[in-house]
Amino acid sequence: MNSMDADRNALVGPFLTRHDVRTVAGVSLEELDGTVIRVDGAFALEPVYPAFQFAGSHVRGDVSTVSTRLLERLAPIEACGWFTAPNPVLGGRTPLQWLDDGGSVDTACRAIDSIAA
Repeated sequence: MNSMDADRNALVGPFLTRHDVRTVAGVSLEELDGTVIRVDGAFALEPVYPAFQFAGSHVRGDVSTVSTRLLERLAPIEACGWFTAPNPVLGGRTPLQWLDDGGSVDTACRAIDSIAA
């Protein structure tokens, strides 16, 4: 594994459990399937969800839109790392920083296209 792969697979917490997600987001896990990143078996016996996908009591729409597209190309653990690694398409900012700063979801999605197939 080269250093870029290691960066892409880096997990940055905090994480929410299924119970946390039901409590925080107030929706069923089935409603979230495919729209948020769920990492199975990485740290615990049950799946965990990176907390950066949630704001207050709801799922972040911008992150969900990007995650839906991203999960078509990457495994969930890689998707977590993608959100937190600097991206040249986004001027060296991480996709999460880009979205936090009000950057375009369309541009973040174009950054996904730069991922080597």
